[in-house]
Amino acid sequence: MELIQIHQGIIDTLSNIEGNGSFCSSGSMDLVLPGLEIKGFGEVALPLNKTEAKKLIKHAKQAPFGKGSQTVTDTSVRKAWEIDGNKISFLNKAWNKILKELTQKIQAGLGIEDKKIKLSLYKLLIYEKGGFFLPHQEKGMFGTLVVGLPSKHTGGTDFQQAQNKW
Repeated sequence: MELIQIHQGIIDTLSNIEGNGSFCSSGSMDLVLPGLEIKGFGEVALPLNKTEAKKLIKHAKQAPFGKGSQTVTDTSVRKAWEIDGNKISFLNKAWNKILKELTQKIQAGLGIEDKKIKLSLYKLLIYEKGGFFLPHQEKGMFGTLVVGLPSKHTGGTDFQQAQNKW
């Protein structure tokens, strides 16, 4: 079978998939400050400014990634700082309500309202100028929720543009 036939077969198969959701869900909500607190650092003032970001990075480690059965650090694949989720807490009780609403919106957007999903705080990522993470997939996860907290920044790839590259 020629490559062109395989390619057309894939396109035909994908064209026949029916569902009421999308492969991604995005949107925005009114800002509710989470009362973000980092163990050993204290409460993080938002919007995050450059000085506070540098102080926060001192409590972070260079973000590694999974490569097969290994965890490696390679800044040509991932250039970011991370703080483990077990060091993070939210002081604002209203944040839980926001996360519940967000979960419902995600389920509706993905067409999985009848499924139970769980949001798990994995990491707080900090990207400095030039930071990135190449496209990837984490084992055991069907999706990644990214919550962008307020901070001054420039650049970055618009989500819609990134989505169109797939």
